[in-house]
Amino acid sequence: MALASGSASFLEQNTFVAVDILERLPEGFHLIEVKSSTRQKPEHIPDVAVQLHVLRAAGIDVRQASVMHLNPEFFSPDEGDLCSTSDVTVAAKEWGATIDGELEAQMRVLLRSTPPDASIGSRCYSPECPFLERCWPQDRDHISKLYNVGPKKTDKYFARGITRISQVPSTGKIHQVAQRQMTAIREDRMIVEPGLAEELSRFSGTLGFLNFETIQRAIPVWSGIRPWGQATVQFSYHEQQPNGSYSHVGWLAEGVEDPRPALASALIGATERADKVLM
Repeated sequence: MALASGSASFLEQNTFVAVDILERLPEGFHLIEVKSSTRQKPEHIPDVAVQLHVLRAAGIDVRQASVMHLNPEFFSPDEGDLCSTSDVTVAAKEWGATIDGELEAQMRVLLRSTPPDASIGSRCYSPECPFLERCWPQDRDHISKLYNVGPKKTDKYFARGITRISQVPSTGKIHQVAQRQMTAIREDRMIVEPGLAEELSRFSGTLGFLNFETIQRAIPVWSGIRPWGQATVQFSYHEQQPNGSYSHVGWLAEGVEDPRPALASALIGATERADKVLM
């Protein structure tokens, strides 16, 4: 049955879907799923397949299924089309062959009184599960906390029976930062490298300390920016003074105008007295 809603919404076989766009064709309908990504991704196919399954169960004659996404070649202002559409009709139909069993399996999970017994791994990140903090250990010695390890490398450690940083063999090819981290955990102390004082001695004269922030918009509004392109809109700058105190200059974009020229000018003015600027 169809439900009244701001979008085309349907409920069939205990499954609810809200279709982003349902376009009427000369014969039948065109189902369009809208995504904020800049390309059609594999995980979009099951999403479309479930919608296609429910709509056909509701008696809707869907002839075509597509994913609409942002066009990575679009440049503001108005150079090209903001959105692109990828036809996924065949892929959604192929995935739909297993949809009944998948929906039944998900319903069984929802009706369970206890969480399913499933091991953690890289699959928790593709797509990212909202229960990561519930399932993944948060203590500093867990292997997932190792510097630059990533989900795939974590899986490889799991396969070897390694779940703690303290279990990682020191003979392997380990990044220098990760080695320092392993030593700090093993010896339970802060590690200060012998050459740190010498490295810091190079920072003489008037020092400045800069931090800046960017925003990413799905729909770009300033010249030369793609969808989700970064634009700097804020900086905070501290400068060391002879008496040991620190001066501060902050800049934040306001209004609708492109802030980048004004920000660049303000940043040059704020940092012109510094011998070195650290970020």
